[in-house]
Amino acid sequence: MGAGLGETTLGQWFMWLAIIGIVLLLLIYGRPFLLPIVVAFLVFTVFSAAIDKVSRINLGGMTLPYWLAATAGLVVFAVALFLLYVVISGEILLIVAEWPRILERVQGLLAALSEWFGEDLGAAIRATHGEFNIVASIRGLVSPAGFAITAIIVVLLYVAFMFVERSHFAGKVARLFPDPARESQVKDVARQVIKSVHRYLLMKTLLSAGNTLAAYALMKVIGLEFAETWALLTFFLNYIPKIGSITATVVPSVFALLQFQDWQTVLLIAGGLTVVHMVTGEIIEPMVMGRTLNLSSLVIMLALTFWAMVWGVVGTFLAVPLMVVILIICSKVPMLRPVAILLSSDGDLDEEEARTPPLKPARRATRKAA
Repeated sequence: MGAGLGETTLGQWFMWLAIIGIVLLLLIYGRPFLLPIVVAFLVFTVFSAAIDKVSRINLGGMTLPYWLAATAGLVVFAVALFLLYVVISGEILLIVAEWPRILERVQGLLAALSEWFGEDLGAAIRATHGEFNIVASIRGLVSPAGFAITAIIVVLLYVAFMFVERSHFAGKVARLFPDPARESQVKDVARQVIKSVHRYLLMKTLLSAGNTLAAYALMKVIGLEFAETWALLTFFLNYIPKIGSITATVVPSVFALLQFQDWQTVLLIAGGLTVVHMVTGEIIEPMVMGRTLNLSSLVIMLALTFWAMVWGVVGTFLAVPLMVVILIICSKVPMLRPVAILLSSDGDLDEEEARTPPLKPARRATRKAA
């Protein structure tokens, strides 16, 4: 009996390892297919909650039809993406136009580095600098930019079809789970996933906007060139925990060194941006988020590394929302609840459990005898 149990346990371990390996292969090689769907789902969660609120607004005894509110939301989202594309393109063209002047500053900085660190190191730096061609680099962005536009169109189509399928979701769940109690639990879990992801993305966007305005004001007052570019970069990098704020501080500081070549001004910008990011990330964000992001800091860093390896730069932006979804699902499945406890910040899942009871194994519906 003991040997049989050992063999069974060993077989289960091999089965789980095989499942994990298959999932990793699907994530890596299925990236072109899965990535637009995941992005579309996150966009859908945000717009779904917003459209629900808009469609419930009573205007003179009339409410806006849901399909019209959803269509208007998709149009607004498409226009916002187009405007963002125009702004980013304009900033890139501005940097290209100013590149000769930036090169002069780089050469002056290289001369100073040669005096500080010796001629050999200065020659090596100049050789590396000479191989860099901004025009070729910008041309290298043309193909990815075209791919990005195609991906955006695909995401918009997915979001549109998700809105269409939403009206049939309740009926499908009812047929998948004949047990009314289990059906209610599945719907509650789906609602909690959408609510948590929506709240996280909404609050993160508002906090990122406030952080970006403060950073932009600081850079503008000091007189840093391309402040709009660095502000736009800061806004998006704020979606990447920890690493994003560090990058949003280092990049403008390095450019400030090229522009001013004055350590006092560079330290002022670097110190000011550090304070802005620390106040937002370490003080305001925990107060506002509360238990919305019940993830361990170590888990967040591991998730950033994992999703960056699997899905590249886009994976770093999706890491936290994906982990929030995984945490909620694991907390509702009894067999995966230990995983949820390990992923959580303090292991306390009682608050979420009180709102939504854990999923129970499905029971076969019994037919009454005629």
